[in-house]
Amino acid sequence: MITSTRNFLAPLELVYKAWADSEYLIQWWGPSGFTNTFQEHDLKPGGKWIFVMHGPDGKDYPNECVFTEVKPYEFLAWDHFPNPRFMVNVYFEELEDGNAKVIFIMIFNTEKEADSLRSFILEKNEENFVKLDAVLLKMSSEK
Repeated sequence: MITSTRNFLAPLELVYKAWADSEYLIQWWGPSGFTNTFQEHDLKPGGKWIFVMHGPDGKDYPNECVFTEVKPYEFLAWDHFPNPRFMVNVYFEELEDGNAKVIFIMIFNTEKEADSLRSFILEKNEENFVKLDAVLLKMSSEK
């Protein structure tokens, strides 16, 4: 299991919208330098999220996910495949100051598999959150 946590300077409603609305998600998903093409983003249990991440190295990285649980403003879960195969749990919490906290958990088949990817994934998840911060700032100014 690999866990990344971030407190965002934005309200829960806005943070959740950035994850749930593909118009915003496509702008920040993926590490620094990556862009996306979404073929499908059906945010409901059993719905699919199919996309290609375009790396700064010019390579394309196809991804397919199936949402397993959706509790708006509280929790998202999905299965990711083909490689590496893992599950994701995302918890959303409202903080006392009115901002939001996200706990992003990636669950692999074995701890050995998680350990082999941990340093790389933790760094890339942080890059992802930096991009999310920028989108949240932009969303806040649009309100």
